[in-house]
Amino acid sequence: MAWRCWCSRGPPPCGAGADLSKCRWQRCARQPWPSWAPSLKALEVSPSMQDPPIWQRVLAALAYLLPWSDAFSFGRGLFGLFPALQWLGVPILPIALLEQAVPFGGLVLFLVLFLAVVRNNKVPYVIRFNVLQAILIDIVVVLVSLAFQVLQLGALGFVGKTLSNTVFIGILVLVLFAVVQNLRGKEADIPSLSEAVRMQL
Repeated sequence: MAWRCWCSRGPPPCGAGADLSKCRWQRCARQPWPSWAPSLKALEVSPSMQDPPIWQRVLAALAYLLPWSDAFSFGRGLFGLFPALQWLGVPILPIALLEQAVPFGGLVLFLVLFLAVVRNNKVPYVIRFNVLQAILIDIVVVLVSLAFQVLQLGALGFVGKTLSNTVFIGILVLVLFAVVQNLRGKEADIPSLSEAVRMQL
């Protein structure tokens, strides 16, 4: 049973216009908190329920440029049919320049994000969550890319192009979903993958 403490002013001369300094206070009494009243803890706003500030949303959304930079090459078959899709590669130009300018630039970027962001408890949770989720998506994309090279799936003609286009569209949908959710201040919840991320954090 929850309790509350209440106090009330004593009898006259504590009426209207009286000198309040002369008023005496009745002793505080403990009375049970009504069962219908919400608890104080329930009225408190949890920090996790608050919308993250705009700068955290933007940084969390930018994390998904990492998997998109590796998945963009799968769309070569679609670029001839829909040239406008090539504009989707503009946001990943800084990452592409970094990978060309720095030896093993992709690996360096991966390690920096993982060690300096994901494993840094000083970084806000929403950024760490999305960076790790973007890294896991990127790992899947890299593994698929290696499978294409080893199995020479790109040489299968129509079948190879279909598989490549499927990977491109699939990653595009995931990235757009994650970016939109982050800009809205919502968690980009991807089944199974997000659960794995939460277990690591």
